[in-house]
Amino acid sequence: MTVSAGTASPARFARIQADRATCSVPERWSSASGRITKTSTSSVCRTWCPYCQRMQENVYAYAEVRSYLDRRFTYARLNRDTTGGTHRFNGRTLSSKELGMALGARGVPTTVFMKPDGTPIAKQPGYIKRPVFLQMLRYFGSGAYEEQSFEAFRAQASE
Repeated sequence: MTVSAGTASPARFARIQADRATCSVPERWSSASGRITKTSTSSVCRTWCPYCQRMQENVYAYAEVRSYLDRRFTYARLNRDTTGGTHRFNGRTLSSKELGMALGARGVPTTVFMKPDGTPIAKQPGYIKRPVFLQMLRYFGSGAYEEQSFEAFRAQASE
């Protein structure tokens, strides 16, 4: 599935075509029963990246974005420059850089959306403007991606 944001920047989502592997996520993402209960999104970034900093300041810091993320998503920010610690993904132990690559983040920033079980849905590289990012959050957070294209979702939302 390719999802397009139309003429907005960035213009395209790229479907993660991996072998539909699941992602082992931190304990704080789980409910008391041990199951992931929300759609997940991860922002793969680097501390020196000016576009990553702009996303943090102009998109993630915005109250409506924070509110929607808090209600509908489990959110994690993965710093590819971090050298300490490891992550479990697809039965392997990976560094932050390796996990970013496993999620399909070839550059930064990259936003990755995952199902509650950790299965990757889609990724979007590059800076995403706030209005488009909010539409993406609503698209994935509502589960609309399972039934319609992003273009159809955007058209329906603008009616």
